[in-house]
Amino acid sequence: MSEFHSDSKIVDIEQHLQKLYILINKFRWLIDIYISDFFTEKLCERVNKSWWATLTSLKSEELLSLLSDGQWKSSKVWPLGLLAYRRAIHSLSLKRYIPESVKFKDGQYLNLNQIFRKHVKPKKQHEIHSAAKLINDISQNVGSNSLIDFGGGQGHLSRLLSYQYGLNAITIDACSDHQVKNEIFDREIERVLRNDVNVQRCHVIETIQTDTIPNQFIDKINQTTINQKDKNHQLLKNLDQNEQLDKKFTFITLHGCGNLIPTILRLYSNCTSAVGLVNVSCCYMKMDELTSFPLSSFLRSKSDSNLSWEAKELACHFIDSYMEKLMENHPNLKSHCYRAAMQEVLKEKDETFCNSTIKLKVKNIYEMNFTTYAEKVLEKLKFSPGLTEYQEERSKERLLKWFDVVVLYVLRLAIAPVIESVILLDRLLFLKEQGFKSYIQPIFDPSVSPRNFALISEKI
Repeated sequence: MSEFHSDSKIVDIEQHLQKLYILINKFRWLIDIYISDFFTEKLCERVNKSWWATLTSLKSEELLSLLSDGQWKSSKVWPLGLLAYRRAIHSLSLKRYIPESVKFKDGQYLNLNQIFRKHVKPKKQHEIHSAAKLINDISQNVGSNSLIDFGGGQGHLSRLLSYQYGLNAITIDACSDHQVKNEIFDREIERVLRNDVNVQRCHVIETIQTDTIPNQFIDKINQTTINQKDKNHQLLKNLDQNEQLDKKFTFITLHGCGNLIPTILRLYSNCTSAVGLVNVSCCYMKMDELTSFPLSSFLRSKSDSNLSWEAKELACHFIDSYMEKLMENHPNLKSHCYRAAMQEVLKEKDETFCNSTIKLKVKNIYEMNFTTYAEKVLEKLKFSPGLTEYQEERSKERLLKWFDVVVLYVLRLAIAPVIESVILLDRLLFLKEQGFKSYIQPIFDPSVSPRNFALISEKI
């Protein structure tokens, strides 16, 4: 697996991206499919015959060898092309594992102080604990004692940074309900700490648009907060670019969705008061192709750098969770086959039915027979109820092929880290092209938090 440090050269990142795209372009047909079309499009016929024969002869736990770069679990001899596919994926993808595993006790992450665990789910406890340590280190490196938390939600991360690490914080979120909870949770912490509070915190309701520029961004925040307490207004006043800046800010985002991260990267690159950056991404498929990907001049100059919605959605999959299902041979592995068999029925009822128009998630599919599942789906779609006798019999036969559907799903899932690596390296290259010291680092246990890469930058 690959690593890119602060001293990595632009040319090395560009060459690595070219290698990633060679792999992506060779397998775009696989990346861009819908597994639900397994039967309607006869997708298994598109897979190399020797690959297919090998993979379908394995046990579910042996498929782990395709997804994991660790111990080899297969007793079969694999075709060289399939071995090369596996090797290329694991050698080119970003290294995603952290040295230590994460331990919870009674549903709590005990490494985090108890007062900061209140109102916070265990997964989030791990995330804010790990992210806060990194952000504090970056803030010290760049000489900043203030931060702006974009999409800060209920403020759990910035609250930890303020009350444990002593950093001033502005949290920005589009949801007004989050502002109310932010203030309530702040007061709870302050009551516990009593006189030990010596930080400035401000919560702003604001939506960051893709075309936001620094001056507009600062003006909007100042207008929104003009009636807030004097300490908050004074903190924001230091952002005004028309004055002599005596504050430096670190821009942070924990699991910024869609266009938010690319927008923040542009703000960071053009805002002189922003001297540090720590961003963790999610929901790549919500990015706007025109404004958010690619960002780097290098990829923008390439005609084949586009990624489909299906590709970006694939990059968000939770690989470690699926590996656990394979290891346990979990009955939920059959769910994709149910959906694929249902696709035939839906196409027969409406030949214009499109996969991407609606989510057809039904809980605990494996606990019901196909007819019951079909009734739930048809009701959800407001299609005419009932299956023909032929459809019922055919679906029973289809469900016997559930492992074939799993094989194709795993073959496709294996390349997901390659796509995520492209998106993250494009963002890293965007920052490097402007001369900023920047790098990518995994900071969460991916078995707990699958989107675990932090994009880090320092203007020093």
